[in-house]
Amino acid sequence: IKEEQYLQLGDLNLDNNDAPFQYQISTKVLNLMFEVILGKNQIPVDLSYDVITASKFPIAFTSTQLEGAIPDLCDFIGYDVPLSGRFKNAGAPRFVFNDEAMTIKYSLEVEVWDEGFTKQYLTLIYHDVSIDFDMKLEGMTLVTDWRQIQMSHAEVRSDIVTTLAKTHANAKVTNYFNWAFDMIVPWVNEYHPAGVSNVPLPSEVADLVLIKDLHMDVRADYFSFTMDPQFLIKSHPQVGAIQEHRRVLASQLLDSRRHLDVLVNIARTLLTL
Repeated sequence: IKEEQYLQLGDLNLDNNDAPFQYQISTKVLNLMFEVILGKNQIPVDLSYDVITASKFPIAFTSTQLEGAIPDLCDFIGYDVPLSGRFKNAGAPRFVFNDEAMTIKYSLEVEVWDEGFTKQYLTLIYHDVSIDFDMKLEGMTLVTDWRQIQMSHAEVRSDIVTTLAKTHANAKVTNYFNWAFDMIVPWVNEYHPAGVSNVPLPSEVADLVLIKDLHMDVRADYFSFTMDPQFLIKSHPQVGAIQEHRRVLASQLLDSRRHLDVLVNIARTLLTL
């Protein structure tokens, strides 16, 4: 990937003992990368009631609590019903960098299920959620401190709760979650929940590269990182037999799928933001 103004091709320095290579990714390039991964694809992330409760999330994920956002919910599914959530991206996120902070804007779908994911009650859609946060690298762990969350608007869809239009549920959901964000930000910054604001980075991509050292810097309008890689790629021996050639091609195809899995995992981590 190359962009003339900010992106410079890194020198891997594999032939000498110079400093590790540095790579610069501008906002434009990073957004294009996630557009390829998430623009027309949805990646689900399931969070059960037990997982949400164990994370010390500041808002109880039950029908009684959620009725503050969705009037009449308990009339249709009962009081104090434990709920689980299936989170999906709605399109690709958009990043904006500056030399002091990062901002990400994205839309999100949340399917609300019963505790065991056997019955879906409704779907919440958050439009244009904007998170302003600081980011730092501690060893091989990416840590973020959230400053503010804002949302343009939200909507709710359900085949079970039939009074959504009469109770103006879309407006109430928007107001409820913009209010709830004031409690979520302190929770994120105090507990740094894994996968949300505390994201371990892999030090090794199997059969591809071992990362010995990694440094990161957010500058005026691009993201710069430096790493010291040890490449683990093994070349296949030359083969003459057609059958052996097919085996090699199949192995290379599996390697390509493994690399695609790495990109999907990056996208799945992003969803937890």
